[in-house]
Amino acid sequence: MKYWIIALLCCGMPFFVNAQWNYPNYEALKKQIQDVAANKLVEKTTVGKSYAAEDIPLLKIQNDKTAKPTLLIVAGIDGKHPAGVINSLNVAKHILALPADQLNQILANKSIWIIPVLNVDAYKRNSTAASLTSGNARTIDNDRDGRIDEDPEADLNNDGVISQMRIKSPAGPYKEHASNPDYLMLAERNKGESGSFELYSEGRDLDQDGKFSEDDKSGVNIDKNFTFDYPFFESENR
Repeated sequence: MKYWIIALLCCGMPFFVNAQWNYPNYEALKKQIQDVAANKLVEKTTVGKSYAAEDIPLLKIQNDKTAKPTLLIVAGIDGKHPAGVINSLNVAKHILALPADQLNQILANKSIWIIPVLNVDAYKRNSTAASLTSGNARTIDNDRDGRIDEDPEADLNNDGVISQMRIKSPAGPYKEHASNPDYLMLAERNKGESGSFELYSEGRDLDQDGKFSEDDKSGVNIDKNFTFDYPFFESENR
């Protein structure tokens, strides 16, 4: 459908980043990781490199290199969850701040390993982007149409964030809220209600397929890219 009367409205919970990204940027995050690694009980190493060749850090909290039962904490798998990255570092800081006798007792027969940010590419990209996206730096064909990144999100009203937009359509599943028309809600068709809007992330239908922002620049979402029950033909960013 080619409706170009587009009402850009910031709906209830837009994908704010500039307003809500109170997280350190990538360089500041690396410094925080290095600060934790400066503790004598921490060994900093890597589990490999991201698709964009960034080191994936591993912090080993242990009193020696003897093999022991190990608690592994992994954070920052989905790029939309930066809070887990910071919380994993806070966990490390709290552990290392324990009284020496308590900490030695814990580490006497076990180790604690923390991967604070597994999806490094996503964290690095999101810290300077207008919206949070899940995947890594690999380019993929999100909508499986044989083209790559042809319909990305776009800040149409230049407010610095990617919010949501409604497009008037008689086949749309959404209707305006009865007391607050700035909000949309799903029409309950089983009660005879009908919708009049479609809801998309802010952007344009550049490939003229009737969909908006369906092929963004986010890559593989490693939080869902598993062999079991993989959601084929769905966006990696959902």
